[in-house]
Amino acid sequence: MKVIRNKYLPPEGYKAMTVGPFIFVREPFALGSVDINHETIHWEQQKEMLIIPFFLWYIIEFIIKYIYYGFKWHKAYRSLSFEREAYFNQEVMTYLNNREPFEWIYYIKL
Repeated sequence: MKVIRNKYLPPEGYKAMTVGPFIFVREPFALGSVDINHETIHWEQQKEMLIIPFFLWYIIEFIIKYIYYGFKWHKAYRSLSFEREAYFNQEVMTYLNNREPFEWIYYIKL
């Protein structure tokens, strides 16, 4: 994966975001191994969903949860199935060696 440091992506308040094989890192943040593992989990999710459907699902799930959780942005974000899988496993550096395809499905919840 290629790391791209910049002033614009991700949106303010976030450290990094993955789009395809690129990790966009907002200056002045630096990424550690846990951050890279988290973003690599997102890259695996994107590949298995052929990238564009991943982002469509991400947005639709976010909207549903944003409404469900009373318009609380952070709560909706942290409850997304893709984020739950990545946060839960980001410190397990061998996670991707044993991860089953579409593992994020097991993290869907309201």
